[in-house]
Amino acid sequence: MVPDVAALAGPPLYDLPLDGHALPDGGTSAAAPLRAALVARIDAALPGGKRQRFLAPLLYKGDVGRAGFSDVISGQNTSRPSPGKGYTAKAGFDAVTGWGVPNGQGLLAALAAV
Repeated sequence: MVPDVAALAGPPLYDLPLDGHALPDGGTSAAAPLRAALVARIDAALPGGKRQRFLAPLLYKGDVGRAGFSDVISGQNTSRPSPGKGYTAKAGFDAVTGWGVPNGQGLLAALAAV
């Protein structure tokens, strides 16, 4: 399987509140809730007939993938130390970052158009 989209999970990290203090942290535990919140806000801003649709298939309709995300063109996901296999990011959809990282305004506009 390859990703549909990517999210920042490392530095510069997110300030996550814990006991009233913001602590820098990252990983999937920070990126996934942020993505979920973005999708919920976009869904709420869409016209009534366009809300609560399963997002993944829509990423491949019309211009949603290109217009709704910022392409990531560098990096790789090669395993270390062994077996050393993986993929390298490139322009457009790739097996490392999918369409890239979301652009909230672009994604809203693209989803409203499909």
